[in-house]
Formats: sequence, structure tokens, C-alpha cells
Amino acid sequence: MPSWTPTPEQVKALLPARVAGGPFTATSTPTVAQVQGLAEGLVEEVLAEVGGTIPAELEGQANWVARLGTAAYVELGFYPEQQDDSGSTGSILYQRYMDALGRLRAAVDATAGVATPTDPTLATTRTPSATVADAEALYGYSLLP
Repeated sequence: MPSWTPTPEQVKALLPARVAGGPFTATSTPTVAQVQGLAEGLVEEVLAEVGGTIPAELEGQANWVARLGTAAYVELGFYPEQQDDSGSTGSILYQRYMDALGRLRAAVDATAGVATPTDPTLATTRTPSATVADAEALYGYSLLP
């Protein structure tokens, strides 16, 4: 995994109310291993969305994108009963993830000299890679509102 892969502690910082305010552990819900697995999946998703490479100067931004996505998937996957509307934590985090992913994609394209659309809505309408579908299959229900 790349050096910018988020740690469970970085993901936890976006979810302070989860796990009774403590860290993810081997016995928490979700476990530290589950959060690490989601983070690694999000890194693969981010890499696929931006063309496979993150320039060194954008690694901090890539880490933030993967943290947002991982936190969203934790909320949507492990606390579905609390995701009842577009104002839920999971929905908000997911939208922030998609927005940040669009900005990262544009930044990566700009460093490579690739023209990107100027319409900001185009950057947030792409469908995420198989990570969502895989998670939905795992949990047995739709993760997205």
C-alpha cells in the first residue's frame, strides 16, 4: 500500500462518536482490521479513479480523500440504521468524499497536463469503482441513500 494509505486512527478522527470515543480495536465494531481493510480498498479505488498514480505533491490530498471515503463506508456499512436521510453522517461523508475525489482527479490531471471539464458537477457524478458494490454484497443491502 502507498505511504498515503490512511491509518485507522486517521479515520477515527473523522468519527469521534464511534467506539465510545476510543480507538478501533480487535473487538470494536468495526474492528481495527475491518477499518484497515476498508482504507486499503479506498486507496485502490482512488488509484483507479485517478489513473493509477498519485504524484508525490498530491499524496496529502489523496490521504484526505481516502480518509473521507473510509469514514463514509464505516458509517454506511456498520451503522445503516442511522443512515435514514441525506443529512446523516454517512451521507454527508460520502458526498464530501465524492467531491474531494473529483478535486483530486482534476489535480492529478493538471499535474499530468490533461484537460479536465470546467463544470464542477462533472467531477462528482462518476460512479465509484467496485468497492461500493463489493460492500453492498458483503452487507446484503444498499449502502447509498
